[in-house]
Amino acid sequence: MLSAQAAEADIKFRFDQKTNWHPIESQRTLLWASRLGKAEEYIDRLNYRHFELGESASARSTVLAACKDVGLDADTVEQFLNTDELTDAVWKSYGDTIRKHNIHSIPFFVFSVPELNLVGGPFRGGGPERGHRGGQSRAEGEPWIVNGSMSSDYFLRLFNDIAAHIKKQQASSASA
Repeated sequence: MLSAQAAEADIKFRFDQKTNWHPIESQRTLLWASRLGKAEEYIDRLNYRHFELGESASARSTVLAACKDVGLDADTVEQFLNTDELTDAVWKSYGDTIRKHNIHSIPFFVFSVPELNLVGGPFRGGGPERGHRGGQSRAEGEPWIVNGSMSSDYFLRLFNDIAAHIKKQQASSASA
């Protein structure tokens, strides 16, 4: 039911992949790829492989495949991953991010919906955090934010709310 509702909002879920609390190799590779101007492309492909294909973002094979997808040399990436380079930076980033953005629970979801001009959250920069936190009223123009684990019923209600907003926007655009 949750996957079907999410699909109406053009969100695809796979729940059968392995996860890891701290996908250090994925994060190290993200930092490494940023040196080459490929961070956004890499993380997009890694997320696609993880969430839509069901390949674990924690698995080195998935990391290397995502790198290949964006034109990064897999042998060079593997050599990098065989070192400890950037490991300390990733662990420091985890601690700094949690403190800076007042994250109390993991996972931390920000549901930006560009079709509704709802883009924000603590990682977007350009000012204070924008977004609704579960259990509070969401102000117009703010994305949905979920801080911590929630039930599938909670996410179903959230996706119903997002879908209703999208349908309202589409109906408004069609009548204009």
